[in-house]
Amino acid sequence: MDLQNIRQLIVTEARLDARRRELTKELEEATRERDELRNAIQIFMGSETDGYLDGRLVLTNRPKGGESFAKAQFRTKYPELAQMFTVKRVKEDLDMEALRRLHPDVVAEFQNRYWSNEVLG
Repeated sequence: MDLQNIRQLIVTEARLDARRRELTKELEEATRERDELRNAIQIFMGSETDGYLDGRLVLTNRPKGGESFAKAQFRTKYPELAQMFTVKRVKEDLDMEALRRLHPDVVAEFQNRYWSNEVLG
């Protein structure tokens, strides 16, 4: 490669890197906006798992399967309840079976969810 080609590569790389930084900022802002909207929708939906528009299912906000549960947030909000249902195991953990049986409404509040948005058509 000659000096002119190297110069062109450096200029092109700098231009692409500047564009990448712009797109990163745009992506961060779009993600913040999306998260704010998603949070507003989730607050509106409450514990509902399905969202309908004109009688058509357009999004779901369902609990993840298995033992997915926001334990740290639960412990912060309900420290006494968390202590009551904390059992000694190889490591300290919540007794999810007992907590779910005795306080299903509290478990539902902290159940991790996955988001699915169907494209309107």
